[in-house]
Amino acid sequence: MRQSLAETCRLIRADIEFRCRYEHKKASRLTAFRLMFHPGGASVVLYRWQRFFDTNGVRVVGAFVRWLNLLLFTSQYSSQAEIAGGFLVVHAVANYIEDGVVIGPRCIMFSQNSLSRSPFVEQVDCPPGGVPVVENDVIFGVGACAQGAVRIGAGCRIGMNTLIDFNTEPGSVLLGVPARVTRRYKDAAP
Repeated sequence: MRQSLAETCRLIRADIEFRCRYEHKKASRLTAFRLMFHPGGASVVLYRWQRFFDTNGVRVVGAFVRWLNLLLFTSQYSSQAEIAGGFLVVHAVANYIEDGVVIGPRCIMFSQNSLSRSPFVEQVDCPPGGVPVVENDVIFGVGACAQGAVRIGAGCRIGMNTLIDFNTEPGSVLLGVPARVTRRYKDAAP
């Protein structure tokens, strides 16, 4: 699906505004400029431009931007992933998001996160849409992974080095390999 220039700029603005709120900084043009050159912010901005170029048929430039993101931050985001505004990468190191992954607004990822198909299921047997769907306000700790056709509920908190391979309820706190629910927020969205 084609992404317009206006939509790309709107998403980048939403990403920067969310990062300002997260870091308790006043949203201004100077702050936005600085945040775009922070490794996490730059990685997300590069992804937004990569998706813009790929969806508008300028695949050579999209491939160059994808390569640049991989070279500078060892992060790889697929242009076929649908990531809503307010995407925050705290540490842009070794993040991987595969084709078809859907991420809702205000998602926070630290470093070494992976959202992909399960490596333990052959691709032929993997059902259509066999990639994670992440709802809004989810936080992934360092090294957290979600694999396979799973749905991560709104407001979930996923601890360090946790592997999610099942659907989660909104507001859950998950820890371990494989993940187990250790707590649930009562005020989480249904």
